[in-house]
Amino acid sequence: MILSFILYGLLISYFAFILTSFGQSRKMIDFYRHEFERLVDREGSFRQLIQGTESVADLIGMVPSFAEQGLAEQSLVEVQIYRRRATDGSWDLYALPWAASGDAAPEQLKAEARLVEDEFVSKLERAAAEGHSHQLGLFLGNSAEFSFFINVSGESDQDEFVLHFSGNRRGLRMLMEDSLNELFLFSLTIILVSLVVGFIFTRKITRPLNWLAREAQAAAEGEREIRFNLEGRDSVARLGQALDKMNREIGYQIARIQRQADTLETMNAIDKAVLSSVSRKDLLNRVSGFVASLYPENGLLLYLKRDEKESFEILYENRPAHVAHQGRHLIPYNVIAEHHRGFMEESAVVRIDDESIPEFLTGEIPAGTTWLLSLPIYVADEFYGGLVVSSDLEEGFTEEEIDVLAKLNDQVGVALQSLLAVEQRESLLYGSLRALSASIDAKSRWTAGHSSRVQRVAEILGAEVRLLSQEQDSLSVAALLHDIGKLGIPESVLDKPGRLTEEEYAQIKTHPRQGADIFGHIPENPDVLDGILYHHEQWAGGGYPEGRIGEDIPFQARIICVADVYDAITDDRPYRKGMSRDEVIDFFQRQRGIMFDPRLTDLFLELFHAGKIELGGQRE
Repeated sequence: MILSFILYGLLISYFAFILTSFGQSRKMIDFYRHEFERLVDREGSFRQLIQGTESVADLIGMVPSFAEQGLAEQSLVEVQIYRRRATDGSWDLYALPWAASGDAAPEQLKAEARLVEDEFVSKLERAAAEGHSHQLGLFLGNSAEFSFFINVSGESDQDEFVLHFSGNRRGLRMLMEDSLNELFLFSLTIILVSLVVGFIFTRKITRPLNWLAREAQAAAEGEREIRFNLEGRDSVARLGQALDKMNREIGYQIARIQRQADTLETMNAIDKAVLSSVSRKDLLNRVSGFVASLYPENGLLLYLKRDEKESFEILYENRPAHVAHQGRHLIPYNVIAEHHRGFMEESAVVRIDDESIPEFLTGEIPAGTTWLLSLPIYVADEFYGGLVVSSDLEEGFTEEEIDVLAKLNDQVGVALQSLLAVEQRESLLYGSLRALSASIDAKSRWTAGHSSRVQRVAEILGAEVRLLSQEQDSLSVAALLHDIGKLGIPESVLDKPGRLTEEEYAQIKTHPRQGADIFGHIPENPDVLDGILYHHEQWAGGGYPEGRIGEDIPFQARIICVADVYDAITDDRPYRKGMSRDEVIDFFQRQRGIMFDPRLTDLFLELFHAGKIELGGQRE
């Protein structure tokens, strides 16, 4: 860059020489014009001025030395006097000796007068009319000729007189030859000045450029807080301002893309939640949590209608800087005014003081809220609830935020529709299973209600050992259907009032396998299948159908075994009475580690002593 400044300095010097030479030429013209005007005005006429002069040199000598005026750069070669006769208007070359003596012009001068060409005459005419004219030509630093004309006529002159000056303009080469030392010093000065200026400008330019380069590198590596703040109007400042604008735009686009990616990830999480959730409440709580994680600074409230209770239930509420609450309370339908339902059933963005906001929501809105966004949830064109998002920003919600939240709300509606369909299928299935269980119990008057009672005790035990929700559901179904295989056992055997023969007992022992065969046609329920198949296995062995021991027996089957035996020994049969409370305790203590899982036995006795499982209280 410094070399560039040196070249720029030399180039500037060259142009300075061109302009100076041109200026000197103009200055020479003005100098002679003004001097001769002064001399002619003093004498009264040009003819009077040249009286007594013998040559043009004498005439030129009347003016001050032009070297003193800084005109030495121009070499004046020749000065000629032209006259336009008043009698005929013709131009001729005027000779001073002849003019001074009044003699007739020599033949030579007459010949020269005839040589004045039309083009030359036009310049003389122009000088006579305008006072001067010139022909300097294009000057690029080379030596070249120049000429100019000056009207020197006085008021008393009858003829017009024009001086013609011609000479050589000194070129750059001539200047170098004549003033080598001065040129060397000038060039050295130019180079030194260029070096200093170049160094200063280089530091001034490269310092902010280096800073911009470092900041740009940091921005390229992901630092979004970079600001290219350069004040000024020069190119570097404008570059910094352009980079700052570009960086902000990139940051905005990255944030927008990240929000879109987060939205897609949340929608995907909602889809997965549909597959893994076990209840409507569980699904919507999880979905609301996903939405709240996208907008942690906003308040969020989810409510869903409960037709069986004729009310809306607030399932999820999240306030900034507070812990989210789930299932807070119910809002009856009849407390919601008709004019408030429009806010609930249609998408709306309103200020907090809008009269359309239902009263039950005003108590749930976080302090400092300025705007509310209401998004209704529809399932099969039926209004089911809504998502309400609050903002404490004065400008409220952006179009992008509204669009993203609307998409997520639609996904909540899709998730809810899927879960409602699952609930409907499960309700039909559960109803069928209860009917099937009732038909099993109806085969014997002694076992009426047995399956339901076993189910209740098994559910109590499952809850105490904190089974997962899905495991608890499987346990409940398995306990309800544990004797489904008895559909294949003759009623004469099931309802026999006396003790069973070995052959009859062998028939009874086939019911777990038959039940597993029946339920095996329902896919993806291995826990239910295991509970039905192995509920007659014993901890120490000796059970059926496979004689499994200890931990090899599925856990749900061990729970059903406890519940099944408990109901059997406390129920009256034709051939015996049901056991008393003390007999039950004694029986379970004796069978601990033999028939029953020791840990489950201890848990059962603990619940039995606490009254959570009551003797006879389980019967309908």
